[in-house]
Amino acid sequence: MLTADSKVGGSAEHAHSGGPAGTASLRRQTSVARSGSARALHKRRGNTDTVKLLMLGYRQELAREFTLFNCFGSSFTALSSLTAIGGTYGIGLTYGGPVVMMWGWLVVMLFTTSVGLSMAELASAYPTSGALYYWSYKLAPARFKNLACWLTAWVLTMGQAAFSASNFFTFVYLVTTAAEVQYGVRFRDIHRLLILWGTLGVIGLLNCGSARLTAFMTTLGTLWHIVALAAFCVAVPLLAPERNTAQPHSDVTGIDSPVYTTLVGLLMAQWTLTGYDGSAHVAEETVSAEVNVPRAILLTIAGVGASGYAFVASLTFVKLDPYILFDPSNETGGKNLVLQILIEMTKAAYGGPVGGVALFTIPIVGTFFCSYQSIANNSRMLYAFARDNGVPLASYAKRVHPRTQAPVYGVLYMLFLTSLLSTPMCFNSYIFNAVTSFAVVGCYLAYSLPVLCKLSTGSRYFLAGPFTLGPCLSYANNLVTLAWVLTVTVLFTLPQYYPITLINMNWSSPILALALAFSLGW
Repeated sequence: MLTADSKVGGSAEHAHSGGPAGTASLRRQTSVARSGSARALHKRRGNTDTVKLLMLGYRQELAREFTLFNCFGSSFTALSSLTAIGGTYGIGLTYGGPVVMMWGWLVVMLFTTSVGLSMAELASAYPTSGALYYWSYKLAPARFKNLACWLTAWVLTMGQAAFSASNFFTFVYLVTTAAEVQYGVRFRDIHRLLILWGTLGVIGLLNCGSARLTAFMTTLGTLWHIVALAAFCVAVPLLAPERNTAQPHSDVTGIDSPVYTTLVGLLMAQWTLTGYDGSAHVAEETVSAEVNVPRAILLTIAGVGASGYAFVASLTFVKLDPYILFDPSNETGGKNLVLQILIEMTKAAYGGPVGGVALFTIPIVGTFFCSYQSIANNSRMLYAFARDNGVPLASYAKRVHPRTQAPVYGVLYMLFLTSLLSTPMCFNSYIFNAVTSFAVVGCYLAYSLPVLCKLSTGSRYFLAGPFTLGPCLSYANNLVTLAWVLTVTVLFTLPQYYPITLINMNWSSPILALALAFSLGW
């Protein structure tokens, strides 16, 4: 177990503090009547999870209410193809066009599945909310355990904060753009900032509710991303005045190399397929976690991959001149290609933009649920990290509300970090691209560290859970995972515009360096 004298060292002490009293409590809990009801079965499974969690060094403090569907939904909604594509479709169209968006999506999904398989194995063996940083500690060589754990935790924390910041700003961006088109109002930067802070406040309050409220919001968000997205993907091709063909598109980025342009164009797909570790962070609230969490991770990748591909295809099938979409004199000022596509489509069909704005509410609502879920997932991660004394003010951040059993201070912590990263986006659009790139790089670096630790120690420390690929296939898949993470890390720290200036440069590398310096120096 983690050592009590290390910075990330509260877990052993935390487990012992539950000691005999915690064991007696477990005995009482396992005396559930052997009824055949679903509630009794749910409780018995929860007791098994509680014992497993105690074996990992932690007491059960969060309410265990999540089913497989909830666990899946916590990541499926957080990844939200409606949010990611709604905010970055212009990047995909700019860098390579339909060919890169359609074929690049399949390539990214294939390699992301490899990463997901590696993560699912570890989640099955160690079903705790700390997830990746705990896995790194358990699997790293003895002399590097604390360092591996510490780096994984901080890189993931900052990466997920960047992920949440991108989601929140995307929500503000979609709402203000739609309002400008529908009502003719014009929003200044300060107005967007106020809307951003208001959204942070509302979502923060919702996240302080009970586990049942969290499960309800997760279910609602998941159903929205299934039903509403399906309706969108059917309606758009049917209303399209003319259908497009997959062909390359000349960009305006100043990049001459088609290969470079194609690789940067993968950002849209890879940002969409980032954050599926969210299912692992709700492990301590999920029944039969060692089975349901790995299933949820893989279902999330498959579900988001398929729904996102359908979303991109439906938009790309609408044949329009790209220069009309980017024209600063159009209804959206060239700022949102998804809304402009819908406007041009409904103008051709009905003579006005109203129908396009109405369809656009589907991505807007989806983005709200996405923002909610990203804070819900990340607050659990922060709570687990604070429980091991890994963050400043850990004594507060690890507290759980006695009535709602929600990590309220973890929610506030993540809201603060999200606010720090999202506020500058209201004043410089290039910062959004940089933070988005950093979110992908930070999360995938964190995904790779426990896999690297597992490879470095072989099977000496790893005891597989119910979900496993077997020694040989697992080893080969881990190598593919590391190769893809290395590719992503290099790719998304490269410049996205030429010539490079202080305004348009890719700031993801300096942000990553700052995060690493802070984590190592604190």
